[in-house]
Amino acid sequence: MERMGGRHALAVHREPKLTVGQHYEVQWQRKWYPATITKTVEDYFYFVHYEGYDGEDDEWITAERARLPRKKEEKQAPDFVALDQGTPAVGDAVAAQWHTDWYRARITGTANGIFAVRYDDNTNGKLAGGEIIPIATPTALRVGDRVLAVWGDHAQMYPGRVQDLSPKKAMIRWEDGSAPSRVSYDDLARVQR
Repeated sequence: MERMGGRHALAVHREPKLTVGQHYEVQWQRKWYPATITKTVEDYFYFVHYEGYDGEDDEWITAERARLPRKKEEKQAPDFVALDQGTPAVGDAVAAQWHTDWYRARITGTANGIFAVRYDDNTNGKLAGGEIIPIATPTALRVGDRVLAVWGDHAQMYPGRVQDLSPKKAMIRWEDGSAPSRVSYDDLARVQR
């Protein structure tokens, strides 16, 4: 075998850089899961938060385990998106997602775009920004607003519309057809139509 000019060129393989805050699909045990990159070290190691999970499985990965969402498998738009855009702070009450359901919670910490929350049932979770919706201020609520609202004595929140406003509560018409009921302003989060 002949050597070309006595030199061999080595090709350096470089993984593409991932972007902090970007949504990707991350491979874990041969399956792809939606995740958000929350921080990086030297644009080589990336910390991911698996969307819809409590944060216990968040981990460091390298770029070869991530891909942009596939067109036909692309993540559907979330069911509920905050109408009031703003960054919640530690101590703020929020509607917080847990898998596909929503519960009232309070933010207990924040780091690298991930919010630590304490649900009203005294369990903890870690969520990305799209998985929390601020509780509405009473002055922001209007008749006709679509909201996530606590139903009954439970911390779980369900979609409905504001029918009328009284000094301390709003009458909510539930989207599932249940009889309307009054809900405290502390238990309402405004969402886009």
